[in-house]
Amino acid sequence: MIDRIFCFVCRAFAHKVTGSIGRVDSAFTTRGTQASQWKEARKVLAKHQASTVHKQASLSYCDFLSLVPINMQLDRAAAIEACRLKEQQERNRQALYRIIDVITLLVRTGHLLRGHREGADSNNRGLFLEIVNLLSQYDGVLKHHFDTCPRNATYVSKDIQNDIISTLYHIMIEEVKKELHAASYFSVMMDEASDFGHKEQVAVVVRYVDRECVIQERFIDISSTDSTDAGALFQILLASIAKGWIEYR
Repeated sequence: MIDRIFCFVCRAFAHKVTGSIGRVDSAFTTRGTQASQWKEARKVLAKHQASTVHKQASLSYCDFLSLVPINMQLDRAAAIEACRLKEQQERNRQALYRIIDVITLLVRTGHLLRGHREGADSNNRGLFLEIVNLLSQYDGVLKHHFDTCPRNATYVSKDIQNDIISTLYHIMIEEVKKELHAASYFSVMMDEASDFGHKEQVAVVVRYVDRECVIQERFIDISSTDSTDAGALFQILLASIAKGWIEYR
């Protein structure tokens, strides 16, 4: 045990206020006042208490006590960060809505999305990128997104395009399945055509009457085939049923 006198506020805060205001008394901060001087303690303590360094250290101590506790500071910082992330997520969501709408428009109207050369130096990067870039010149949400987003989170890559198209397709199929279930009865039409590579492609279409008594024809699947006889077409139909595109009872 050290039988010495120390000043708590000076030991803790005097190093923050030293300089032009005075010198720290090591007898109250590092060495401590010896117990043999206790008989003069009142005089020694009064002198130290009146020193400028002690007064400034006391003020620093009071300021420290008035500070927000560290756990509250961390909670506040976490709340601010959560709010910032929520705002960023909403901005990303709004940008993605616009990108999805462009893809939906191009798919619905039967247009190709991608270009032959999509580099920044290309004069024709494909309808999708050209339309999105044009919209960003007039839409603040898209402009802010492209100006601030990381290069791996632009949401316009070929992989994102394919993911969105696939998601739209599955949403459409689910809606068709609901309409088929409500219609109870439907027919299946199949037709084939050769593509540019002279490969036979068979389209599967369902025909039914919806709740509004309107005849609907929905394209739901396409498959390649080496044969177009009845047996091959029947196997393609069974494959479409196995995928879950068509439900029958």
